Amino acid sequence: MADQPVISFQNVFFALESGLQVFSGLNLDLAAGERCILSGTSRSGSSFFARLALGLFRPFRGTVRVMGVDVSHIHLHDLQEIRQHIGFVFRDSRLISNMGVERNIALPLNYHRKLPPDVVRKRVNSLLDLFGLDPVQDIRPVGLSPEQRMLSALARSAVMTPEVLFFDDPLTGFPPDVSSRLLTAMKRLREWIVFHREDDQPPAMLIPVSEPGPYEGFADRLGTFQDGRVSFGKQEFLNL
Repeated sequence: MADQPVISFQNVFFALESGLQVFSGLNLDLAAGERCILSGTSRSGSSFFARLALGLFRPFRGTVRVMGVDVSHIHLHDLQEIRQHIGFVFRDSRLISNMGVERNIALPLNYHRKLPPDVVRKRVNSLLDLFGLDPVQDIRPVGLSPEQRMLSALARSAVMTPEVLFFDDPLTGFPPDVSSRLLTAMKRLREWIVFHREDDQPPAMLIPVSEPGPYEGFADRLGTFQDGRVSFGKQEFLNL
């Protein structure tokens, strides 16, 4: 169905072994192409939106659906297929330490798609050029600036042209000028995905943040993530 949410959390309860209650009856639907910003604390467990959608953790109660499929109750083979539709960047970027930028970006394509090397190279080169990473394409993460590491992680998240992107508080810790450049990069990344998808469909984006101010003009919807639930007030950003 065209109006089916690409991501749906329905009455989801989830807690960590430490006892931290991350989700307490969470309900959230993300529409195709929607950009949703969730404002909360920096230690609210926001990365678990992506971790549950990827099937890395399972809720204690409730359902998590990706592209209409309940990822809490499917076999690993089917889960691997679902994961190809999701791009993500966790707060620490998690680049592979013994790979250069180019190989890091290419990793999802080489792992999931088994495309010919020239096809992979063309797509990766396009992202390197988009973010000005050509000069550091062979540099490992330890030799990159924090901004370059984040740009590399953003590029890797998009290389499979996914339907859904999860970015976990991507601007936190950066000075205002770098945050502005990274937000511009996120806008350009969305346009890049549209250009490279056969259906011209922009990705849905779910971005939990500690400070929503920088995203004004970017988001379609602003919510609050607090006490394990998401709420939406009357105020919503208008995308420009």
